[in-house]
Amino acid sequence: MDPTLEIGFYPADCIKCEDCVEACPTGASKIGLPERIDRAICKRCGTCAEVCPSGGLRQIGRFYEIDELLDIVLRDNIYYRTSGGGVTLSGGEPSLYVDYTSQLLEKLKSAGIHTAMETNGFFDWSQFSAKILGLLDLIL
Repeated sequence: MDPTLEIGFYPADCIKCEDCVEACPTGASKIGLPERIDRAICKRCGTCAEVCPSGGLRQIGRFYEIDELLDIVLRDNIYYRTSGGGVTLSGGEPSLYVDYTSQLLEKLKSAGIHTAMETNGFFDWSQFSAKILGLLDLIL
């Protein structure tokens, strides 16, 4: 599983302006390639997507600072309290990011939010049990 950012190419939106070609620091953006990106040399910095005026190149996903993500979660706090619901960490494998996951879970628990994690079970047990397990109400 690769935790780095992905760049998607949407040919119907590409206007062939070549802004991506000029901006790419590695030369991976090229007009003439089916995807506009030479994935063998692309460092996934996102510069091409940032300068693309038409959305032909787009960053897929994004990184959230823990407090930023917590602010988003807390918008639904009334729902969690009235429904008995909470937050489930999943998608990819949250246990790959032990420090980030444990810090987020600590803040969720401090806010009184029920926590669950969906996992495929492929993780370092010593790290998981020391930093994450005690912060979960449910494991799926």
